[in-house]
Amino acid sequence: MNVELSPLTHIEISVNDAEEAFQVLNKTLGALKVQEELAKLLGGEGALDIHVGLGDAVFQFVQPKIYLGSWSDQLKNFGPGVHNITFGVDNMEKTREIFKEEGISELIVMDFEWDKIIPAEALKPDPQPVIIMDTMEMLGFHLELYESLIKEEFAPPQQKYVTGSDKLIGNVSPMLHI
Repeated sequence: MNVELSPLTHIEISVNDAEEAFQVLNKTLGALKVQEELAKLLGGEGALDIHVGLGDAVFQFVQPKIYLGSWSDQLKNFGPGVHNITFGVDNMEKTREIFKEEGISELIVMDFEWDKIIPAEALKPDPQPVIIMDTMEMLGFHLELYESLIKEEFAPPQQKYVTGSDKLIGNVSPMLHI
């Protein structure tokens, strides 16, 4: 049994200076900040979170301001680098069961107060948590997985790229591989 995935949502990277990371990609390759409201929500008080669109990909730079568990540990022990790669899944409960059967544990379970940013009529009942699976030792990165929160009838029109644009961002081609 396999999990049905969305296209790649983002590559999440632990860094010491998120703004500097953005500036390097902006000045050299024409990257732009994207998904700024979501970045503020996800970063909260504990991190500076900057989502950067480049080509057809989103890089989520996470700069911990306080101890943030896995992200802070990675910076301390290994320095800046990819923390996780993120995909949407069709069914979170089924996904959790499949990973458990494979002996892969959940590193982080994140329940957000989605009802504070998504209108009640658009929010699916019983939104599932966002899960980061502990796959670093096996894959070289963790897997972050989420189930869509928006009822189908309220889903915005799909843009060509996950960056929210129908055009590539910057002076680059579409991503070929990670």
